[in-house]
Amino acid sequence: MSRKITGRRVAAALVTAVATGTAFGLAGVPANAAVTVSIGSVSPSRVAAGVPTAAAIAAGQDIITIKGKNFLDSTGTATVDAVDVGGDTNCVGLTAATDLSSYDGKFVIVDSTTIKVNLPDGTGCAATDGAAETVNLSFSSAVVATKAKAITFVQPPAVGTNKAYLLATEYIAKAGVLNAAGGEVVRVTAATAAPFTKGVKATIGDATTNPAKPVMKAMKVLRVAADGSYFDAVTPAVTVASPDLTITDNGLSVTFAAAANGLTVGGSQKVLPTVTGVSPSVLPALEVTTPKGYAVAGEDKVSFSITGSGFSTIKTNNVIGLCGVLTPAVVVDSATTSKITAHFSQLAADYTTAPTLIAANKLPTGGSGVGPCTVTVKNTVTGNTSYETGSSAVVFSNKVTATK
Repeated sequence: MSRKITGRRVAAALVTAVATGTAFGLAGVPANAAVTVSIGSVSPSRVAAGVPTAAAIAAGQDIITIKGKNFLDSTGTATVDAVDVGGDTNCVGLTAATDLSSYDGKFVIVDSTTIKVNLPDGTGCAATDGAAETVNLSFSSAVVATKAKAITFVQPPAVGTNKAYLLATEYIAKAGVLNAAGGEVVRVTAATAAPFTKGVKATIGDATTNPAKPVMKAMKVLRVAADGSYFDAVTPAVTVASPDLTITDNGLSVTFAAAANGLTVGGSQKVLPTVTGVSPSVLPALEVTTPKGYAVAGEDKVSFSITGSGFSTIKTNNVIGLCGVLTPAVVVDSATTSKITAHFSQLAADYTTAPTLIAANKLPTGGSGVGPCTVTVKNTVTGNTSYETGSSAVVFSNKVTATK
């Protein structure tokens, strides 16, 4: 008897609740809010911060997939009406759409276990400085599911204003023409907002010119600057004239076309100028003064020779860099493929009267000497420049007398 009374009371309570519209939804909350919603995974877990690029949007890389349970109830009614992907104001309270083809910062419930979110194309989400963000699903302003440390927004790799160039001892004109045979050291500079980490990797090849079957070869990273402002890497053999550079860092990969990375391949040029020695290794450091009241042709002349390989036999094709300085202009007197003889003076030219002295036309000076610093040779036809090597070190001292 007592069981029948209990059953009747339960039945009566349900009838009353339905009649008042409060079953499983007190205070007017729809019945589907009573469904237990959960988040299983969020992918990708690392997403590029900031405004998504056109390429990323076209490739669907601005879309986040949330997997879980009961995003729809048994009747197919949505149990989620707002999504937060992190704490950025641009990326919270995202609302539903029927599809993602023309929506900015919206989400779609694909089925009961899948939600896809389209990041705001105009703003993206701000970087979270390495901290993983919480993803929330809400219904009628109440959080119905949450997953902590689900997603991290990071600055994607970016190339700085100096782009990538053949490493060539502080050379003023950064050469970006590579040897097709590879084996050269390239310095890749980072954008200020996206310094490289110690784990940065790079490949080079034809990703944009041959998207169907790209051939991207790994570069060997030699070093990364302590402040992340650049990394140096050795090139593999590259035959494509305008190579693409793909940088992978912080879990993200970005491809930069030749126009953006600054590199080209020098066609049939196979030989890179290489400096192996300078003689003498201690040279006079000239002052901008005239020992006499007038200049004499060849006054304070400094002669030296450079040994190495890959030099142009045409004298004017070889440009000499001393301590990263392109002036004073070094005059090449003779050149073979393995030896260059050259000289410089404190004068911009040889004058017999009314000498013109140029401040920029002197070498570094100092009490005990300046250096050691490196000597480079640039081939003006190919653009290739010898890269840094300790064997080309030279010291300039004001204790050494120049040849008159």
